Amino acid sequence: MKSQPDVRVALVCPRFAPDIGGIEEHVAQLGRRLAAAGADVQVLTQSGPGPAPEETLAGMRVRRFRLPLPAHPDLPAPGLVAALGRLDDVDVVHAHSYHALPALAASMTAGRTPLVLTPHFHGAGHTRLRNALHLAYRPLGRRLVARADAVVAVSPSEAALLDARFGAGARTTVIPNGVSDVPLGQPYRRSRTTILACARLEPYKQVDVLIAALALLPDRMELVVVGDGPVRPDLEVLAARLGVADRVVFAGHVSDAELARWRGTASVFASASSHESFGLTVAEALAAGIPTVASDIAAHRDVVTMAGAGPRAQLVPAEPATVAAAVGAALDRPRPAAGACGLLGWDEVAERTLALYGSVLARAPGLAGARP
Repeated sequence: MKSQPDVRVALVCPRFAPDIGGIEEHVAQLGRRLAAAGADVQVLTQSGPGPAPEETLAGMRVRRFRLPLPAHPDLPAPGLVAALGRLDDVDVVHAHSYHALPALAASMTAGRTPLVLTPHFHGAGHTRLRNALHLAYRPLGRRLVARADAVVAVSPSEAALLDARFGAGARTTVIPNGVSDVPLGQPYRRSRTTILACARLEPYKQVDVLIAALALLPDRMELVVVGDGPVRPDLEVLAARLGVADRVVFAGHVSDAELARWRGTASVFASASSHESFGLTVAEALAAGIPTVASDIAAHRDVVTMAGAGPRAQLVPAEPATVAAAVGAALDRPRPAAGACGLLGWDEVAERTLALYGSVLARAPGLAGARP
């Protein structure tokens, strides 16, 4: 990446490493590359007990604020709110996730420091309760989007949704998630053909559809689920009830090396998610050359188009029978070569983000944090 003029940026996100998820990965990849390009990067985030309250990771200063209720990371930590209230040593505040209140707290800096917002917007909550809260939150969410000097959508479909919901079109720039270095490790020795799914085990990821699809497939096939979450016990009960408990492997959270090995083992990658702002796991599977079956949602259509994936990906309704048929068809086709993918790398994502910061600062130079 080309060197850029120094800019001081605060990345605000509800969770960060060692937590695992799409937003956590996005912020980590973006932050480390911004730092490598010469930016002064600090990450303001939240955590339960355990991680260090402050450390340096990959050139980023990571500041973690203790959550009073670790089971509810969408609520803002009081320490984070206080830190944002006195934040005066940055040029740009870049908040992530419309769906969590830390971004709303970050909007307090609007008017004295330029605010960039990456909403990772799904348009709905992940559960019935969250969906109800989503509707109640909408007036505050509209205020958050309105306060942002620039909005970053990670896909064209998210940009369209943001414009339809909030009229954010004129301030929205599409900068997709990056996909870099998706290795295929040494395959595990398995007695069955492996279908791989990588997902936080939340209801909207619909891993239950994949388990039900597995029950329609021959006994020689297994489903390996990388990831964890609150619905895992329900999924384990479902696998037992459908008679496939011995064919479903709940791998939980794994290291990067283990994930690379599972990718190397997989004959098919599958995702039945009901909504995404981008679909990072699908993008990574396509970049790795793994035949992919995914739910036919707007974000996945965007990813397939941007990747130029064509026949490497099948987008189908998230129903067990159609998913099972698509998996069977994918196994009958030759496996494509890895790397034949048109998705952006994270270096280019960082370059475009730095250019956006420059544009925002040029429009509002008086708002930048005062240099000491």
